[in-house]
Amino acid sequence: MKGVLAFVVLGIFGALLTSSFTVSVVLGQAYLPRRAGMASGLIVGFAIGAGGVGVTVLGWIADRYGLPTALWITAFTPLAAFVASRFLPAPRAHDDR
Repeated sequence: MKGVLAFVVLGIFGALLTSSFTVSVVLGQAYLPRRAGMASGLIVGFAIGAGGVGVTVLGWIADRYGLPTALWITAFTPLAAFVASRFLPAPRAHDDR
């Protein structure tokens, strides 16, 4: 029973993480209104690339310092992202010419 519950919770958390992609893409398009396709590609590409690097680094940390340390870092990563997002400038309004 615990295994089934773990998979359900994992699925829910995975859906929550994936749902933030659309917000990031829309924000990227707001910063580059005349290059919406390029903004989308950059955002999604950067997210996937950063995820690959992050998994590699977290794997090294888990091997060197233990799994609990890697999980604590993973737990605080969204907080660091929130703090960093507070420093983003507001997108400028644009005219639709």
